[in-house]
Amino acid sequence: MLNIFYPLIVLSVKIYKDFEKVIFSFFYPFVKSYLVHQMSKHGIEINGKNPQDIQLSGKNEKEFYIRMANNASLGLGETYMEGLWDCEQLDQLLYIVFKSELYKKYLYFVNRTVNYLLFKVCNLQDKTRSWQVAEEHYNKGNW
Repeated sequence: MLNIFYPLIVLSVKIYKDFEKVIFSFFYPFVKSYLVHQMSKHGIEINGKNPQDIQLSGKNEKEFYIRMANNASLGLGETYMEGLWDCEQLDQLLYIVFKSELYKKYLYFVNRTVNYLLFKVCNLQDKTRSWQVAEEHYNKGNW
């Protein structure tokens, strides 16, 4: 039954997230101000002098803030991998982000609900399936 609804759910979430991105773009000054304020409350500054501070590369500052608001910790990781920002001590930054649960501070009820449903419904992993995947992946041998 999950196979029937899975594509529909994934498409619905993608449409919602794209719509949310447009809304965040429209209210960009507020989104940026709010995220900067939330980070600074926990000792993280944008382009600050501390080792845990995020140094924006200047490539696309707006994209960084919009994706942070739209995708929380996933957005943080993806924008780092794409080179939109860097940090002298990434481990210290991530420690602060996860210890303070900073990634939850700006997720409102609808966003949390959508993320939870996406995780629960679209995550095909369970105890039975994990054994099946492990058997298929690791028991193939080297030939």
